[in-house]
Amino acid sequence: KKAPYVTVIGVGNVSLDLARVLAKGRRGMLGDSEVREEEIEEMEGWGVERINLCNRRGVYQTAFTTKEFRDIYKMAKGGNVSLRVDKEDVERSENSESLAEMEGNRPMGRLVKLIKQVAEDDGVKKREGAQINVKYLLSPHSIHTDDEFNMTHVRFEVQELSGEKGNQRAVGTGEFEDVETDILVTSMGYKASPLDACLPFEGGRYKHDRGHVEGRIYAAGWCKRGPQGIVGTNIVDARETVGRLYEGGNFGGGEGDLLEYLEAEGIEHSTWEGWERINEIETDESRKRERQARHKIKDAEEIWKVALGKQ
Repeated sequence: KKAPYVTVIGVGNVSLDLARVLAKGRRGMLGDSEVREEEIEEMEGWGVERINLCNRRGVYQTAFTTKEFRDIYKMAKGGNVSLRVDKEDVERSENSESLAEMEGNRPMGRLVKLIKQVAEDDGVKKREGAQINVKYLLSPHSIHTDDEFNMTHVRFEVQELSGEKGNQRAVGTGEFEDVETDILVTSMGYKASPLDACLPFEGGRYKHDRGHVEGRIYAAGWCKRGPQGIVGTNIVDARETVGRLYEGGNFGGGEGDLLEYLEAEGIEHSTWEGWERINEIETDESRKRERQARHKIKDAEEIWKVALGKQ
């Protein structure tokens, strides 16, 4: 089914990733990616023409990073997508409180400068391929459909910023804007849910001591530190948790003792050798597309079987 108009509520790095994949999918530029063939074919069938990333607050409260946005800008400079930030959105975002928030915040200063540069660059607004619009000061109000309940548009209420420096909030103006929409995605951050009500949990994270929650329960990643960082951050984070696991367990502080414990308790587990089995299959030339680094195993149960040497 054709789905030319995509609306994403939220403007963080995940939103930019989504826009990048959808824009590349339309132009058949995902051949060297890890996206599976069936997903690429489905995206090509949608024929995405416009991707609207809608943010409730202003330019100075943008959540995505300079690096991720610069990558999208480079795509537009190369003629692969169109990229648009309305000058009016930049102007309405710029008040004394926002300027004060940016004082001394060099990363935010670089990001705002880049956003303003895109807003002034008319050359990237009319490229071939999908159009990515980054829109500000819009809060979702309602979803509208046709008589057959196919989504037609999302109605947003135009916002204005109110409040003191560091505590500005978006306030509705009573004005509305309709955005044509075939696919609607929410991307407004991540908040973990507790596995057990008895575990110490607050603000979307487990309370922990370097990853140790209580008893034999440990945490790593976003449920440990909240939704922040990149893949590399998770590696450092996991190392800390494993270090705490060795300290708190009856394993004598060595890998051999931990593996002996898992074996004695009959706990299924994967080792480095298990990861190497997965890597060998995913990088097998017979599975990969041309220029593709790896062809990922999609099913979690299949991955586990490969890791354990059962397949």
